[in-house]
Amino acid sequence: MGLLSNRIDRSSLKPGDHIYSWRTAYIYAHHGIYVGDDRVIHFTRRGQEVGTGTVLDLILVSSGPSRAHTHCPTCVPPNEGHGVVSSCLNCFLAGGVLYRFEYSVNAAHFLAKARGGTCTLAVSDPNEITVHRANHLLRNGFGCYDVFKNNCEDFAIYCKTGLLVLEGRMTMGQSGQAVSIIGGPIAAVLSTPMRLVTTNIYGMAATAVSVYCASRYATDIGMRADVAKVEVEDLTRRLSVGLFQVIEPPVAAIEVRGYYGDQRFGASNVSPFYQGHKNTTVVGTNIAGQSLVMLNGGDRRDMDEDVKSAIYRIDAKLRLKIRFKFGLIKSWKFKPKIRCDLKVPLSSSNTTSRFQFQRTKCDVDF
Repeated sequence: MGLLSNRIDRSSLKPGDHIYSWRTAYIYAHHGIYVGDDRVIHFTRRGQEVGTGTVLDLILVSSGPSRAHTHCPTCVPPNEGHGVVSSCLNCFLAGGVLYRFEYSVNAAHFLAKARGGTCTLAVSDPNEITVHRANHLLRNGFGCYDVFKNNCEDFAIYCKTGLLVLEGRMTMGQSGQAVSIIGGPIAAVLSTPMRLVTTNIYGMAATAVSVYCASRYATDIGMRADVAKVEVEDLTRRLSVGLFQVIEPPVAAIEVRGYYGDQRFGASNVSPFYQGHKNTTVVGTNIAGQSLVMLNGGDRRDMDEDVKSAIYRIDAKLRLKIRFKFGLIKSWKFKPKIRCDLKVPLSSSNTTSRFQFQRTKCDVDF
């Protein structure tokens, strides 16, 4: 395994591994969870359980050799009620090459993998928990198969992480392949405004690549804000009553936290708002909290200087979610880190009577 390829030998397989194999001339991949004893649990549309790939075979023209629809004596017969099946490793691979999906990769490694559906920034759970989830879903199902919202990669990622996308936020699941399929055309559309400012084809290509990489990074399961960890027993309970996805909580307010030095002394909330084009939205809040904080030596020296000047140096840190709108297209939600260094006058001091608040540029880290 490495930057160029995730290909592995069968001898290196461990129960709990998220594996995949490319189908249809490397156009897409089929994913599953290896559970030991030469068995793979994976998610397909019913009727395409063993050796035939997934529903994308009905959409994409295959350039590979056709396989006979023969019954394998070692594979477990599929459940008629859902598409989670247990197959032998040979039938799962369907003549393809074995690859292992990577977790906890860094951003550089993630972006270097131009194809989605091979790695993620998310941290995986222990292998024994992964196997437990896969076996539980084999008995109870994983909902209705959907190419973009609920496919084999979504199934495998859930088994490894326990993360699900909140209902109502997105039209796409955790799948990196789905993001790659959608992200390419979106990147091309969003790069066309570059023609207004440049006719350089290289500049437009660079913009398209940047948009594509940004969309992959923002929609990775390890970066998205619209996910929640759901126990597999709770998931199957929801499935039994027709609620597959997690219900979205109410819209969260913008939280403002006040710090003096490294010590937090208060917090407040600001209602969410829409920031239009070329305008300014003014919001205000009172940071209420404790009047006594414990300071270290460096912070105490800073406070002595602030008392002399009667102007306190306060850090305001904002916790919020942002998404951007390009015409009719809305981006996914980001959770930036925003820090504002403020200078607050001591109201009881006569020396600061002429002091006025100044506009402060905040540090924004996406």
